Amino acid sequence: MDATRKSPKSSLGTLAVWLLGIASFGLLALIIVAVVIRFLTPSNLPRLQLMGGIALPGVLATAGGQLSSQSLSMDRFDFEALDEHTGYLFIAHPGPTATKLALLQQAKEVPAGLHVQSSVAVFNTRSNKYMGAVLAPFVHGIAVAPDLQRVYAADADEGKIYVIDEHSCKDMSNSNENACRVLTTIKTSGVPDSLEYDATDHEVFISEPGKANPDQGLEEVISTQTNAIIHVIKWGTDVGHVRYDPLSRRVFVVLVSGTQSEIATVNPVTFTINRVALPKTCVSAHGLILDSRQQVAFAACVDSQNVAMFDMRALKPIGDTQNLLPVGSKPDVLAVDTDLHVLYIGCASAVSVFEEQDASHGVLHKLKDYVLNSGSTHSIAVDEQAHDLYVPLTSLGGRPALLIEHYNQQGNV
Repeated sequence: MDATRKSPKSSLGTLAVWLLGIASFGLLALIIVAVVIRFLTPSNLPRLQLMGGIALPGVLATAGGQLSSQSLSMDRFDFEALDEHTGYLFIAHPGPTATKLALLQQAKEVPAGLHVQSSVAVFNTRSNKYMGAVLAPFVHGIAVAPDLQRVYAADADEGKIYVIDEHSCKDMSNSNENACRVLTTIKTSGVPDSLEYDATDHEVFISEPGKANPDQGLEEVISTQTNAIIHVIKWGTDVGHVRYDPLSRRVFVVLVSGTQSEIATVNPVTFTINRVALPKTCVSAHGLILDSRQQVAFAACVDSQNVAMFDMRALKPIGDTQNLLPVGSKPDVLAVDTDLHVLYIGCASAVSVFEEQDASHGVLHKLKDYVLNSGSTHSIAVDEQAHDLYVPLTSLGGRPALLIEHYNQQGNV
């Protein structure tokens, strides 16, 4: 018998070793592939990252004027305006409407010894600190004039514009005194809502929705040199937000008559007007924002819950006008970060976020509806230098607060 000849058992053992080796190498290969796939496949990283929540005062105040920290149902915030030169953010806090306030009082939800006090909250975005408030009745629209260091705030209750001295603003968070000095007030003809500052011609445009049937909305123009109204436009329709474009030197205004929405342009020197219809798929347009770099306007359509695009050069709607992209419920305030090409639409249900890099070609990409709170998130403002989004909430843990959300370009959800 040949001594070198392997036994059947030995051959089987060698085969088993080879098979085990092959299996081990196969498993190792699978692990390597899995690791590579894991590194190559991006993890879920939110585009909106919460940086903090800063406590704000409520709308209830003591007899001495000190604002309480307590939340109140049916409370609301409205417009915001950021001065990127000073970092001061001004937030309209009108509180509940007269009708809703009557219901709250009937239900005894307003505690004894307290009353509803509307105000403009002042927040320092550089130090992330609440500085105090400017007490004013039922403020809605706000516009900042950075070159004049003034803030214009629309009092929809008494029908006047507060002119606030931004240079005088100081930290009065522990006092019941105004954080900024009010220089003067300007009486309006109607109920002022949206405001916009034209730094080129030193004018403030005031959109004043009509209350008659049919609506008789107005556009009044203030000269910031005299703080007097110098021109009145009678639209004969309801009127939404107003925005100024420094490149074309035109003012853009949303108009609504029945089911037809329009965008009107106004020459701020001659006050000549051009009106263009938005697509029928946009029902009850209201909010408006401009991307001056791309010369595209975005209008939020309330009843149809979508967003329309408008070519500011050609003065016509663009994009797929028959299939407008959806937004959250009750869209209101819009903001755009032009450096990142991100469009935000504040809605009652969420903040709708879009990528608008190709908007000039009629292309808009929806990213997501971000639900930040169970309450309304219709009030928003964006800091284009820090790429932060500011969202005031009427109740967060039982008191009002300001959410600071940072947009992460590497985010994918």
